[in-house]
Amino acid sequence: MRSSTERFLLVRSDAERILTCCLDYRNDRVVVTDIVHQKSAEGWRLTASEYPKLRLSRELVTHLLEANGAKLVRSESKAGSIAIVARR
Repeated sequence: MRSSTERFLLVRSDAERILTCCLDYRNDRVVVTDIVHQKSAEGWRLTASEYPKLRLSRELVTHLLEANGAKLVRSESKAGSIAIVARR
């Protein structure tokens, strides 16, 4: 689990827009809050949206793929994310 300040991630920025995400980890999901700062003629404007994402274990996803006839090609972890490639 991330510390309170590590929950904020700069996703993208340029001279007119800044996109930051805040991740709130729960038992079975992560609540993602997207925060967008957009520059306009009147100044900076903030918009935000929030949505849940499921937290699925590598073992569960692999089991479900194989149980449905897929064959695991590759599985790797990088920066806290897991990538799984399977073929049917």
